[in-house]
Amino acid sequence: MRIFKWITIWILVCTGVGFSQTMATLALPDTSAAFGDTVAIPITVSTDSIIGLAQFVVEFDSSIIQFQNAVVGKDVVGFTLIQNPNLPFATTTSGTNDNVLIQVSGGGPNTVSGQGKEMARLKFAVVSNSGNSPLSFDQTVNHTYLTTPELKDIAGSNINFVDGSLEIVPTNVRPGETIAAPSSLILYQNYPNPFNPETRIEYELPRPAKVIIKVVNLLGQEVRTLVDRDKPAGYFEVLWDGKDNEGHRVSSGVYLYRMEAGDFVQIKRMLLLQ
Repeated sequence: MRIFKWITIWILVCTGVGFSQTMATLALPDTSAAFGDTVAIPITVSTDSIIGLAQFVVEFDSSIIQFQNAVVGKDVVGFTLIQNPNLPFATTTSGTNDNVLIQVSGGGPNTVSGQGKEMARLKFAVVSNSGNSPLSFDQTVNHTYLTTPELKDIAGSNINFVDGSLEIVPTNVRPGETIAAPSSLILYQNYPNPFNPETRIEYELPRPAKVIIKVVNLLGQEVRTLVDRDKPAGYFEVLWDGKDNEGHRVSSGVYLYRMEAGDFVQIKRMLLLQ
């Protein structure tokens, strides 16, 4: 009987039956911000496996931070990103009440492997003057997972999940108070500049206006429409990820970004380096 028991254990160990093995680590950071800030939260993966697709469901407290958008991480340039902030299922982590799904895909030829690889950056607006919002992964197998080019999934107990949090630094501005509108209409120089893979464009509106911001090449041909909508008075920013309207990454070079808001028209130059 004892010999049979040890033979059984040896078979289980050799075949991996009944044992889980950590094959990847997914991490969200601990960070802090103040009311009115916009903060970018990176999702990183560490794995020796080759990954062609990754999907994450991130949970948070929407009374403290609100999801704005997401962009591909700096280590997966060339991947495409899908975001869905309107999920039909509830959160799984204590202290959270909202979630967002992020999927990044290499589309076949693009893959990633290694330690601390930034897969995506999630942009949140801070809407509270106090508190702490968890930044947590939904660990459900079909919600958060990594997929190899051979279509093998890494999920559940094969992933070491490292959750983070966002702590609010109190300020003198209270939620619900009116923040003074800008005194003039301003389009700022993008930063960073030169840039790769993305850059940030900030602008201020002293009054509501229809805003159009487009990226064009030096021939005046449209490359990407970044903004085309009515905006209230306030402070805004938009990211350009170096892609055209069809999602294709553009070549290195000088590009122009043009802003229209009522009678206001201004053009600035920026340099993309690949």
